[in-house]
Amino acid sequence: MKREHYIQGRLFEDVELVNSITHPKYEDRIKTLEGVIKNLRKDDLSSGHCFLIFGEQLEEDEAFYEYPDGRISIERLDKNNIEIPRKLIRVLTSSETKALRKNNAIIR
Repeated sequence: MKREHYIQGRLFEDVELVNSITHPKYEDRIKTLEGVIKNLRKDDLSSGHCFLIFGEQLEEDEAFYEYPDGRISIERLDKNNIEIPRKLIRVLTSSETKALRKNNAIIR
């Protein structure tokens, strides 16, 4: 069974890749980047804005959106034209939200 590793918002199953990314010389940089992203998330949510989370398990034109009230939805977006309104695909259930938070260090 392969072990999954969480690095900068993504799950990696390739242990060789993970070992090269988690090399001690990169650990401080990764922690710094995670801290910056967590602060951006906190600022967005506390200002009443949603926070965008890309997920590899989603289609290319879909993303998770976390809202200040705690709900997380999957929405379709046009990455080439952010002026086009997003389309709601569905809101995650409570158990799906908990699982996503558990597996994503940025939104814990």
